[in-house]
Amino acid sequence: MSSYFRDTTLDVLIGVGGTLLGAIVGVRGALAISRDERRHGQQEDVRRALATYLGAIYPVVNELRELPAVQPVSPLIRWLGRLERSDVAWVRQRRREYRLYGYRHREGGDRLAAAVAELQVRPMPEALQAAVDRANNYIERLGEQRTPELREEWSSVHADLMRGREALDSWTPPRAARRRWLTAIRRAIRAPEE
Repeated sequence: MSSYFRDTTLDVLIGVGGTLLGAIVGVRGALAISRDERRHGQQEDVRRALATYLGAIYPVVNELRELPAVQPVSPLIRWLGRLERSDVAWVRQRRREYRLYGYRHREGGDRLAAAVAELQVRPMPEALQAAVDRANNYIERLGEQRTPELREEWSSVHADLMRGREALDSWTPPRAARRRWLTAIRRAIRAPEE
């Protein structure tokens, strides 16, 4: 084998090997960047859903906290209520609510329900999930009773929500949860057609 052939072959092997090695490093880097971008995108999706949730829960909490405390119903009124048909009682209750509040409180409840649904299909840090669950429970309890102690609990509930939001900064979305989320979205999109 001639020296020229050996040198040319060596140059070609070094060139091809270097190109191949560079391509492998480049692909690995691109995949790492893509993975980081996906994770960041998931974090941003959760942030947007949380912002929508907070934008819906604040007016609902404000409205409920301003309502007067729930007064006990007398036994006579309860007894008279049993005599009325349930559908008539329901219509009467809705009319009474409309005269007092209009549709505003129903619209707030609808926005909050939609925001909760948006959060439920997304993976999120455990601290945020616990804070959202606590806030939802607080809304339910505040709708049933409005004691001064319960009204004051909001500052603690809100602080939990803010700690949950901060947990998003260091959170890495799990891959399996992402797949479940995507599957849930795909099913929701296909459901009307079936």
